[in-house]
Amino acid sequence: MIVALAAKNNLGFIDHFIDRPRSEDLLYGSWIRCNSMVISWILNSVARHIADSLMYMQTAEEIWTDLYERFHVSNAPRIYQIKKLLSGLHQGSMDVSSYYTKLRTLRDELKDYQPTSACTCGSMREWLNYQNQECVMHFLMGLNDSYAQVRAQVLMIEPLPVIAKVFALVIQEERHRSIYYGASKVGVDHSVILSNVNSSATTATSLRTSQSTKGERGDRIICSHCHFRNHTIDKCYKLHGYPPGHPKFKSQISQGSAQAHQASNITETHQYAQGDSLTQSQCRQLIEFLSSKLQTRQNLPMERQPETTVSCLTGICSATSHIPNITKRNWIMDTGATHHICCSLSMFNSSRAIQSKVVLPNAITIPVTIAGSVAVTSDLILKNVLYVPDFQFSLLSVSSLTDNHNCSVSFMSDSCKIQD
Repeated sequence: MIVALAAKNNLGFIDHFIDRPRSEDLLYGSWIRCNSMVISWILNSVARHIADSLMYMQTAEEIWTDLYERFHVSNAPRIYQIKKLLSGLHQGSMDVSSYYTKLRTLRDELKDYQPTSACTCGSMREWLNYQNQECVMHFLMGLNDSYAQVRAQVLMIEPLPVIAKVFALVIQEERHRSIYYGASKVGVDHSVILSNVNSSATTATSLRTSQSTKGERGDRIICSHCHFRNHTIDKCYKLHGYPPGHPKFKSQISQGSAQAHQASNITETHQYAQGDSLTQSQCRQLIEFLSSKLQTRQNLPMERQPETTVSCLTGICSATSHIPNITKRNWIMDTGATHHICCSLSMFNSSRAIQSKVVLPNAITIPVTIAGSVAVTSDLILKNVLYVPDFQFSLLSVSSLTDNHNCSVSFMSDSCKIQD
């Protein structure tokens, strides 16, 4: 309202600058006309019930004074709210321009609430330089870690540039990245990769970072078996079989055959990874032997048939009959996993939302949206545990345990020992 009145040169009707002339004055008629116009603008700018209470006031100054006394409150709650928003402001998923605009909006509003004084001696320049330094520091602290290099370059500049110059440097870095990676958005997914383990060897797993850079010739991989693109022979569905959930997966296969097929996938994948230690004919004989054993166990009477299943969760192939009464609250020591995995959300002491995924050796991807801490015992608390409800039991990563707790793990034939 003040901006609109100032633009029309009528601000003096509410700030005591234009007084009401006498009735015999030649300007009285012009004053009445302008005063009525300002009153109509004010009444049309407020709610209807408020305008009804102002209808009988004669001058715009009276109306403005009444509104000021009625609605003028302390600015302390708003100042507290702005400072709280500034303390928790980070770039996050916003682009640099949106983050900078939000930061400047909050700081400019906070500056409007701060007392100012006119200065003609030039001493105010030091205070303005300090305010600019605070704004630059706040802007740099809220940037994502991917801008660490440009942040370090700005901090080495002496004296520190103004906030507009810093924003220009960061936005140039953002545009350079968009040109370098192309028009498509480049996403970085940190996925937990758990490797294959059989009865004689255990291979270590690693955390993989994948970047999708479409259109580049170097990323076009071709399978040597089916000659299709975007996968290698160790992940060829036509060679190893289609995973559950795939449209071509044959649902009519019996449970015993499906379990044997999973064991086949594990054995053949491990064979390619370890340098063809077994021939294909030997693998087929082994699969037929396992299938016959499973079929024999299924044909036993119900009271004598042991509970035996082949667990293929993270590449581990094990008979659960050796683990009596296993539940979701049991922990399995895994020397090949890089992260702890828990399958029960009730076991978490605290949790947070994440965006990640677990890639199984048969190319099935399981999304992971929750991670947190789990207390195995009162003295052993695991950090950064991934929540995967599809697993049948929880995995305790030996490598993560030794790294985070500075301990050693020893395995015996019938037990294991964890020692500080």
